[in-house]
Amino acid sequence: MLIGRVAPVKSTILVIHDAGRCAAEMVATFTNKPYEMVIVDSAAEGLAVLRSREIDILICDDQPNGMSGIAVLKIAKMIAPDCMRVLLTSTESMALTAHAVNEIQIFRFLLKPCSPGDINGTILDGLKARRDHDSFRAEEARYFHPVVDDALNTEIDRAFESCRMIYQPVLSVLPESDAYGAESVKTTFGYEALVRVDHPTLSNPLLLIEAVTEAGREFDFDRLVRKLVASDLSAASSTLDPKALIFVNLLTRSLADPELSAGRDALHRFARRVVFEVSERTPLVVVGDLNKVKRELRSQGYRIGLDDLGGGPTGLRVFGQLGPDVVKFDISLVRGVYQSRSRAKTIMGMIKLCRDMGCMVLAEGVETKKEFEYLQELGVQLFQGYYIGRPSAGFTPVTGVVDNQMSYGLAR
Repeated sequence: MLIGRVAPVKSTILVIHDAGRCAAEMVATFTNKPYEMVIVDSAAEGLAVLRSREIDILICDDQPNGMSGIAVLKIAKMIAPDCMRVLLTSTESMALTAHAVNEIQIFRFLLKPCSPGDINGTILDGLKARRDHDSFRAEEARYFHPVVDDALNTEIDRAFESCRMIYQPVLSVLPESDAYGAESVKTTFGYEALVRVDHPTLSNPLLLIEAVTEAGREFDFDRLVRKLVASDLSAASSTLDPKALIFVNLLTRSLADPELSAGRDALHRFARRVVFEVSERTPLVVVGDLNKVKRELRSQGYRIGLDDLGGGPTGLRVFGQLGPDVVKFDISLVRGVYQSRSRAKTIMGMIKLCRDMGCMVLAEGVETKKEFEYLQELGVQLFQGYYIGRPSAGFTPVTGVVDNQMSYGLAR
């Protein structure tokens, strides 16, 4: 067993790899990094380490000595469920992808051959996700034991009275091959509905949502949002493109709102143009029978979207459970992506996974021309952000987007 150590830190990375030379190179390469790396050359040694100490991230080769990498990760999930799991593989089969996502709930794939920079980037992303996960677990009880307070409810009611909706456009860019040799076709694909609130203390949507969750009033809040969106859609019926989709955020618990499942909701008559966005940051266990909920919503015509993919440790697990129609890449992946080969490869892998699973991908938080053009080269076709268009009180189509004229390839 080869062990590479840095100055004592809390974060520990376990690598199970069957190539001794590669392990030695990794020890040398990752000296003086902000984590301790433990490298073993067999599945049995790796599992022994996992049982004997806390491991933050496990990187496992797909064919270590002793058993398959998939088998190792499956056992690792039982031994240390909070450990972030990464599969180092040269295989891109759909069966492997589906199994790794649905059963093992891995954090990320690393395709061989990969550079030390790719490994280090994945480790740093995984450590951040692990910290976010630990913080979430510390606060998790709030989702299941809401505190109801009369004064808080009074302030929530006042905030509800001040709520209004604004809408940020989503751009669709079809590649040249789909445009019969012409320039890329850019159209307004739809709009995300964003709530705004005017209240002295609950002065922004995040504060209001925190209060709503604390008081256990998720249904009330999301019903109000859907009512406001339905009203705006009715008012714009003569001018709004009938093909434009409307992305409406739902607090995860609201997926199980009986008004939605019974078809009594204000948005029901617009169902075929609505995508309900759910963040991966809230556990889906709050929904109850998720499969039943999905069937009921889709039978009415609603689509389901997954927000913030790549922004937390549970993204791929939620992806497998939710089976979304649309996936939004988290802004942490998008921001300055042209400067990060690791994040670019992550996005390409996610695009392939989403296409294999039959869902659309959307990059949100696109704020610069470089991000927009680079993401196009990676294969993204739906975009949202200040570069595309700022939120406004009405449904304003995308205008003034600069044509794709520059190249920011992966080699840079």
